[in-house]
Amino acid sequence: MSKKERLIFLIILVLGIFVRVYKLYDNPSGIHVDEAGMFVDANMLVGYGTDRYGTNYPVYFTNYGGGQSVMYGYIVALLIKIFGSSYALVRVPSVVFGILLIIFSYLIGNELMNIKNSLLLMSFVSFCPYFIQASRIGLDCNLFLSFFTISFYVFIKAIKCEKNCLFVLTGLCYGLCLYTYAISYLIVPCFLLFSFIYLYVIKKINFKQIVFVLSPLFII
Repeated sequence: MSKKERLIFLIILVLGIFVRVYKLYDNPSGIHVDEAGMFVDANMLVGYGTDRYGTNYPVYFTNYGGGQSVMYGYIVALLIKIFGSSYALVRVPSVVFGILLIIFSYLIGNELMNIKNSLLLMSFVSFCPYFIQASRIGLDCNLFLSFFTISFYVFIKAIKCEKNCLFVLTGLCYGLCLYTYAISYLIVPCFLLFSFIYLYVIKKINFKQIVFVLSPLFII
């Protein structure tokens, strides 16, 4: 990366962060019902080790009856444990993982395309209204895209480097995706199934490496 390209990268990243954190609690204003539920469950986890309904360390929140994935809640609970209970913490995971999405979109682009297209992809993720808004509200579903993108990058590195530890890490990452949003139970298996078939046919992955991915995935 040249100095000019590094400068462009930093400008995109700084502006991407700015549009995600500026007046974070004014837009969207108020408290979303799922944010409120997440905050209550996170506080219950910290104080009592249960959700609001008394389930010990649940793997899926009941919320108001419709259900809610737990990854977001456990991250908020960790922040509450460190910084104390404050509603301001509810949107922090969305912001942080929204910023990571910007960075990892560039890294993926850098693996698959040239530097100019990588920066273009990074710009799209940074300034697309959907991605901005998804980073500004504390909903469990907003973690899935970031976790999946990070997992995809690790998968690409594993295939390129052919290191067993990276295939294991790929399985761990995709396993964590399953706790971010319920639809991941459909998307992750389908994506990995078709990826394995394609990569096996073109001899970019072998059976042993597939096992290294699936073992931690199934355990998680």
